[in-house]
Amino acid sequence: TAGRNIFVVDIDTRIATFKGQINNLPANFTANGAAVNDNGDIVIISANVFTGYYTVNLKTLAATLVPGSDLMYNSSDLANSNLLFQKEADVAKQFGSATDIRTETLSGTKVAPNPVTGSSFKILFDGDYNGAFTVIISDIAGRNIQSTQISLAKGQQYQNINIRNKPVAGTYLVKVINDAGKTILTDKLIIQ
Repeated sequence: TAGRNIFVVDIDTRIATFKGQINNLPANFTANGAAVNDNGDIVIISANVFTGYYTVNLKTLAATLVPGSDLMYNSSDLANSNLLFQKEADVAKQFGSATDIRTETLSGTKVAPNPVTGSSFKILFDGDYNGAFTVIISDIAGRNIQSTQISLAKGQQYQNINIRNKPVAGTYLVKVINDAGKTILTDKLIIQ
């Protein structure tokens, strides 16, 4: 903060915890700009007094003048794309192996009209599938908007899907799942 205070924010709980106050700064220095440099150190600068840039050791909260920074211009916005502790997080993060998510797509299956301008659309099923299926409409974030039960018989057929409580215009996903829970179709749906 401008008052030289350091708070640590837990990303999961969004709770800020007071860590302490930065020391070794000039008396009238207010920390108006902060960023993380390529080494993962916090860099601060003051907008009201220019004595240079300072790096802050997060463990000791001691500020150290960056050599030669007193010859640079004054700034209060040090925004960049570096994140504090990003290198440590990358090392600690264990990524699982990628899994194949291909679906058993019905040949000739399509969603029409697309984009949807009314309150319904049709899915053309062309294949040897029969039985109970579920059509799920979800937003791009994966939240289910609507779920509709349908029944299919072998051969080509259209299934009309009425959109209840028409969502805002945008891009959605249509997914068809068989009674065993296997996804057999995923397609993009644009609602206008």
